[in-house]
Amino acid sequence: MKLSQITLDHKLMMRVGVDQEIVDEYAQKMLDGVKFPPVIIYNDGDHNYLVEGFKRYHACKKNGFEIIDADVRMGTYDDAFDYALTVANQIGRAHV
Repeated sequence: MKLSQITLDHKLMMRVGVDQEIVDEYAQKMLDGVKFPPVIIYNDGDHNYLVEGFKRYHACKKNGFEIIDADVRMGTYDDAFDYALTVANQIGRAHV
């Protein structure tokens, strides 16, 4: 998915901000060829809400990438919020 098509809503990011040190680490690993799991997106018909993978998204932006692997799921904003609250918040940093 194109990064420009992704809607960032900070209410869906359950952590306080994005750790730039981890973003930098992910960005370097991406340049080194490490394959990351797709980010999780909820599409409500109008928006592609990012609910999991904020650091991966920002690492791609840092590297100048225009495309990111995404698992797109259909659902409402409330579905996106519920996923972010219950699932994405528990996953943590175990993506590499």
